[in-house]
Amino acid sequence: MNYGYDQYGNASTITVKDDNRNIIISQEFGAQYNAGFVTKQSINVTDADGNVSTITKQAENNKLTGALTKLIDGKGNATTYEYDALGRVTKETLPDQNATTIAYEDVNNKVTSTNVTGIKTIREFNPLGQKVKETTGLNFSTYGYDASYIPFAVSTHVKCCVSVVRKH
Repeated sequence: MNYGYDQYGNASTITVKDDNRNIIISQEFGAQYNAGFVTKQSINVTDADGNVSTITKQAENNKLTGALTKLIDGKGNATTYEYDALGRVTKETLPDQNATTIAYEDVNNKVTSTNVTGIKTIREFNPLGQKVKETTGLNFSTYGYDASYIPFAVSTHVKCCVSVVRKH
């Protein structure tokens, strides 16, 4: 991999050497962010017929935190992101306006995400931040750790009647 830099020291070109070609990624760093964040990234791609086209992504960030607030894909479709006061993603809204939401229960060490179809996944953590349980609908998995806090077992229960235990 080789890098080319802009006047601020940002990697403005990235060249990835493949077996038969060089893949060049071009990046722009927006003046609105004092050249601190990538606002545009382009890459040339070749289809099966040998036609070359450019795919470009654009990004918008929160000026104070740097958090990604909008990502626009090569077709102009925008995905937006919202955050809580601690900088954690709370909502991802897709181009079709369907959204995934994430709620954090810090006191209970739980994170609940609801996907675009309304399915909830609850993740529970111990005080060290290690996942101890994950529940989606009636299905859940539990995670065990040894005295050195190294994972040693995962137990998965599917629709309350099947149990699979894997030990590491």
